[in-house]
Amino acid sequence: VWPKFSQRVTPGFLRRYEHALALWTSEVAFWTLDDLYENDLDTAKKRIENHVSLLESANKALNSHDIRDDAIALRKLTSLASNLGMAMMVSDSPGYRGSAQPYAMFALSSFGRVRNGFNRVDYSSSK
Repeated sequence: VWPKFSQRVTPGFLRRYEHALALWTSEVAFWTLDDLYENDLDTAKKRIENHVSLLESANKALNSHDIRDDAIALRKLTSLASNLGMAMMVSDSPGYRGSAQPYAMFALSSFGRVRNGFNRVDYSSSK
């Protein structure tokens, strides 16, 4: 699927591909969010798994930390989404504020918004 790149991938080329994949990743995140709002977990999981596979292929060809990080984040969001609607504690009732569903929806939406632009959010830096 991916062309064989030489060892000399220019930074400009890499940034353009990273940005294009980030935009696509953002779209996938929002489509997945729509799937989850429709309670279609199977479609959401397939959508993310297919996109993670594409990101992993791109990362093998381009060796990009950003692309690799997006694949990891999507895998974690899949794990989180898999637990939607499952009660883990008595307090996990649908009306309880500590429920995982609002957080999962928020996390997926935030991820989609971050990947929609040129800027990356550095969660590790403290300001």
